[in-house]
Amino acid sequence: MVHRDDVAGAIVAALEKGRPGEIYNLVDDEPITQLDLYRWLAATSGRDIPPFADLERKGNRKRVWTNKRISNRKLRSELAYQFKYPTFRKGFTAL
Repeated sequence: MVHRDDVAGAIVAALEKGRPGEIYNLVDDEPITQLDLYRWLAATSGRDIPPFADLERKGNRKRVWTNKRISNRKLRSELAYQFKYPTFRKGFTAL
């Protein structure tokens, strides 16, 4: 998760300070599963969480079964990027 303002800011930081050919991961500081995000949004907005399609209908897609964590450490340390919205909670709350 990452706020659009931080996407733009990180792109500018990479263009100005990044090393050619390097990869900088752009994610916020709070890893969260998609389901937990939906639960938080539902609770925050006072609404029910929408129904999900069952896993059989989704098939055996790899994305359904994976749990990856991505770090923004290199973006922060090498480019000294400071997030305007460091977590998805702060980004959504600002809306």
